[in-house]
This record gives sequence, structure tokens and C-alpha cells, in this order.
Amino acid sequence: MSGKNIIATLFYLSFYIKTYYVVKFLRKFSTNFNTEVAPPAKRKRQKPNKKWKESEVHSIIEFLMEEADFEAPTAQLFYKRFLHKTQLDVSWDLVWWKVRHLKAQYRKANDWLASTGAGLQDEGDGRIIEAKIAKMSIRPPKSSVGNHPLADN
Repeated sequence: MSGKNIIATLFYLSFYIKTYYVVKFLRKFSTNFNTEVAPPAKRKRQKPNKKWKESEVHSIIEFLMEEADFEAPTAQLFYKRFLHKTQLDVSWDLVWWKVRHLKAQYRKANDWLASTGAGLQDEGDGRIIEAKIAKMSIRPPKSSVGNHPLADN
């Protein structure tokens, strides 16, 4: 046998040995690969979502309008003061999230009004515009028209 034949034979032998061990390994664990694994269980909420009443949202907006310093000295103390005043049965961070959501809604409605108004500028009475904004966000109390507290932050 020549040197080239010996090298070729050793190469093929090593290839078959590696293949043998790979196949043996795969057969050993093939039962794990063929069984269907159930998807992980979905995380369940400990508490259901808070359904905010319109009066609760109005009380938040009115509190924001009354207070001079928004979320001062800290947001936690600010919203705990609100909860103490209104006696709502929620946590301070839920109120913080609601105010954050209200700010986003206000910005969206304000941006829409600043744009072309989707072709509603030529309407004289403004009822269509009010209806559109009412769909986009919750209306502020009537006493707050003109100086909405969520606009500055």
C-alpha cells in the first residue's frame, strides 16, 4: 500500500467513526426530539386590569390642575397624596400609568388638531371635531377647557 492509499484509508475510517458516534448520539436523544413539547404556560395576572370610571379619570385630571408642582417631590408621593385625597382603592403606580396614558392620548388628540384636521376644518359648528377627539381620548372636565394640565408635560 502506498502512502497516499494509507492516508485516504485513515481519512475515510476517521470519517466513518465520527459519523458512527454522531448517529449513536442522535439515536440516544431522538426520543427527546420527536416528542412534542407543550408551550410554556402564559403568565396570569395576579389582579385583573383596572377599569377606570369616567369620574375617576376626571378626578385625576382635576387633581393635576389643582396641584402647582407636577409629580413633585416624587411621583410616588404625589400620587399617594392624590389617593389620600380621593380615597380610590388603587395603588399609586396604577395612577402613574393612567396619567402617562392620558398624556399620550392628549398629545395624540392635540397633534391631530394641529394637523389639517382630516378635512374637517371647513365645518362651522365643530361638533364633528369634538366627536373625533372624544373617540381619541377622554374629555377633560368642562372647567378645564383651555389649560389642560397634561399638555405641558
